Amino acid sequence: MATYTINSSKDSYIIQSAGYTTTNSGSATGIGVQSGTGSNNAHLNIAFDISTFPGDIDSIISATFKMYYFYTVADAAGRTYRAYRCKRAWTEGDVTWVKYNAATNWTTAGGSYNANDYDSTMYSDATVPVISHWMEWTITDLVTDAITNQSNICNLIVVDATENANPAKQAFFLSKEYETVGYRPLLTIEYNAGRTAARARTASSGRTASSGRTASSGRVAI
Repeated sequence: MATYTINSSKDSYIIQSAGYTTTNSGSATGIGVQSGTGSNNAHLNIAFDISTFPGDIDSIISATFKMYYFYTVADAAGRTYRAYRCKRAWTEGDVTWVKYNAATNWTTAGGSYNANDYDSTMYSDATVPVISHWMEWTITDLVTDAITNQSNICNLIVVDATENANPAKQAFFLSKEYETVGYRPLLTIEYNAGRTAARARTASSGRTASSGRTASSGRVAI
């Protein structure tokens, strides 16, 4: 078994709170999730470019991504955070609660579970710890979908499982902009390197693989 790891290619968070709906946080070192009554929710956007992954979908054993939880404004311990596939090609320097790029609005502000913004299928969830610690989500199916259908971009949205909490609950994670590389968001794929090598040999010999397919080469207070 071999391991492939890569840091996030882009990350940000979008804020529903009054006065912040057009705020972009793509350069922030801390990115957050919030559940708050009175339109005070926040969603976290994150993506991984896995175009350098040396395997194929048949070689993948498991895939997980993790973020380092380091700060809370309102105690979020015990909250459940869910990961969904984001369907929009959002841009890190432009995404806000209103828009996913510089010119185009989400179907519904903040995004919605429909054919355009977010997938309605939850891929994984994780519980906020009591102290600063890594949180991890298993997203094997999402990674295989990224390779097969999404041009090798694993694109996610992370939200609180129960929004509009009263009082508000909020957690922050270290982003790809954080100065210490070892604390940045990380995707890990465990895969069968032997299978990958075998498929490569098959491709070079001109034979068809046994599967029937031809192998191819600053946070904002809210």
